[in-house]
Amino acid sequence: MKEKQICVLLLAAAVLAASLTGCGKEKTLSSTGDNIVPKASAQADSQQEENSEDSTTSPDANYEVQLDERSEETKYQYGMDDLSLVDTVSGQKISIGMNEVEVEAIAGTPISTDRNYRVYEGVVVSYTDDLKVNALIVSSGQFTDASQAVRYKSSRGVGLNTSFDDFVKAYGDQYNQRTEGSTEDGTPSETPANAIRYFKLDGKKVEYLGTSLTDDMKKDGTENIYMQDFMFDKENNQVTTMRVSALDAVGR
Repeated sequence: MKEKQICVLLLAAAVLAASLTGCGKEKTLSSTGDNIVPKASAQADSQQEENSEDSTTSPDANYEVQLDERSEETKYQYGMDDLSLVDTVSGQKISIGMNEVEVEAIAGTPISTDRNYRVYEGVVVSYTDDLKVNALIVSSGQFTDASQAVRYKSSRGVGLNTSFDDFVKAYGDQYNQRTEGSTEDGTPSETPANAIRYFKLDGKKVEYLGTSLTDDMKKDGTENIYMQDFMFDKENNQVTTMRVSALDAVGR
């Protein structure tokens, strides 16, 4: 009888340990991909969209990446989905570490190329020497066709023209400010300039490091350190550039 009780207790302890281990990260819409929905469904769910084109959506988009409004506990929780951009035409993700063939199966043939970068419709990709993606960049000034620049969104639903308020709902309120003149009462006028997040990749585990890097963080090298960088337009506080990249790819 005692042996059975001990077995039951051990089993219960194992179940509890497993459940606690699984509680390390809360499931979010972008981590599961549940916020990537067919465009028709997204419009049907919103009474404000009646066959009209949103300035933040490509006219060729078949999918909408809905904004993942995260809780305070999960805004700074990072996963592998944050190392990717979502193509609103195909609904698929282009991710850091993909090879050239995998990227071009989604993005198509590059519009132009140089030694380090290839420009596709809607996204600029940097490759390593062995043709693995190490940077994904979307910028309003990169594409002559403005609709191309809104083809890709972050996994949390942020893209070019996304408002700063919506950015904060998905990524938190840690950002760098710019000072532009002053208000009528002499108070400096401050607007969001950019928002940077650093994180370290260990296998499939993504550890958030913060908004700045210290020498201690880099003591073991920078090979597995990645960053997200969002820039905001000073006139309307909308996202004008976004990038996810390996730290070693910055400045190439």
